[in-house]
Amino acid sequence: MIAQVSSNGAAAASERTYGVLMVGPYPPCIGGTSAFLGHLVPGLAEQGVEVRVINTRAGAPTGGLVERIRRLLLFGAVAVRAACASEPIVHCHAVTSSNLLGNGIVCVLARLRRKVVILTLHAGDLLDVLRGHGTIKHRLARWIVRVPHVVTAVTPDLAAAAESVNVQQVEFIANSFHDLGASTGGPVQTPDGVVEFQRSHRPLVVMAGAMQPIYGVDVLLGALERTRRTHPEVGAIIIAYKSEDPAYREEIDGLVASLSLESAVLFPQYLPDVSAVVAQADVSVRPCHQDGDSMAVREALALGVPVVASRVGFRPAGTVLFEPGDSADLAEKLLKVFSGPPEPPPSNVNQEPDPIDAYSDLYHSAFNTKRVREN
Repeated sequence: MIAQVSSNGAAAASERTYGVLMVGPYPPCIGGTSAFLGHLVPGLAEQGVEVRVINTRAGAPTGGLVERIRRLLLFGAVAVRAACASEPIVHCHAVTSSNLLGNGIVCVLARLRRKVVILTLHAGDLLDVLRGHGTIKHRLARWIVRVPHVVTAVTPDLAAAAESVNVQQVEFIANSFHDLGASTGGPVQTPDGVVEFQRSHRPLVVMAGAMQPIYGVDVLLGALERTRRTHPEVGAIIIAYKSEDPAYREEIDGLVASLSLESAVLFPQYLPDVSAVVAQADVSVRPCHQDGDSMAVREALALGVPVVASRVGFRPAGTVLFEPGDSADLAEKLLKVFSGPPEPPPSNVNQEPDPIDAYSDLYHSAFNTKRVREN
């Protein structure tokens, strides 16, 4: 049964003497699940939960047989470390459909070692592999999500997809951190080229994603070309240097040239502080064709930056929505935001539980359930 995890904080920190081994991408990777863990891990520590992270370094280039073998070997090594670890709970994070296979290796070995195994589904493209039928990839994905003791999902759709393949326990926990606007470190110097671009372009649009078709960089470029007709100084900083797809990057470079956007678009090679760049923007755009509960959207809203996002996945209150893949609709929504940012949602619109409390309670429940069964 799917349930939204309550976060009553009933279990005292002194009772939580177990440890959790977190398996997933961890900062300094940009955005996404690494940002999720960047907020979750220290928050759990404050709850009295001892957490150790094995960083799977999401963000490496994708594509090609050699790269796929390398990733499988990496997850094989991670699986051995997780199986031999002292922590009784192993929590894996699936960030893409292809990444699910690697996490499956970790889940199997950890379960064979009689650990409590939790798998969190983050990515919108996991819907396709869980709902699809026929191919080996689909069958393997559906088997993998049945290995853990508990599967959590960041959207109701992902939770429903997991339940549809007979996962025993499925929990929906939104990415609704209550302190996303807080800084996690000291001042960081933004590269000079980025600062100069920020100064010379207004309105300023920012996108944080990856150089892959699912993220819709091409959709944003098409919209940008339309908005330049009335806002010739508009510019876009596209932060998409992780998980780069070389063929798609070549397509994007060609599109930039064909639309004469060379002076209007900046693709930074690296940013030490993504949130600092987002905070300086007039609008943040999330043009994905599929999505989960985007941390990029939630972080931008927490920084007070208006967000225009495709109508896919889960979008928190205050997000301006456009039809996925429709550059003209995106341009129309951007022009409306340029003329006057949307009203912020009422403070009582989102009453979602903080995931730090929700996961802390989930670990406590799963650990005690395992202990009772063993006794």
